[in-house]
Amino acid sequence: MAPAADGTGNSVGTIFIVGRPIKDQPQRGAYVLVTAAHVLESIKGEMGTLLLRQKNGDGTYKPLLYDFPIRDKKGNALYVKHGGADVVAMYIRIPNTVTVPLLMTNVIATDKTISDLRDPPRR
Repeated sequence: MAPAADGTGNSVGTIFIVGRPIKDQPQRGAYVLVTAAHVLESIKGEMGTLLLRQKNGDGTYKPLLYDFPIRDKKGNALYVKHGGADVVAMYIRIPNTVTVPLLMTNVIATDKTISDLRDPPRR
């Protein structure tokens, strides 16, 4: 999925939708959008646009442009920026007419996972 240009063509980028498990409802998850900070920062205004895929009745898909808020009315960001990397994350609502294959957070490598891959423990 990728945010579409804001009408002026000033920002296009790849995003990921990650599923974050809800603690008191483990069978459910919250949608979290993750992308490069410069993608959202360069969009003018309060809204960004995602290019999603909506399933037709015949099993094919059609594109669906979906506007979502990235700033409040005062211009404050609704996303959180990483302190040392070009990465942002924010909760997002997705229309229930869209199927989003989720990457769950428990399959994302941690610093320890990467370290162990570089220097596997000796047995």
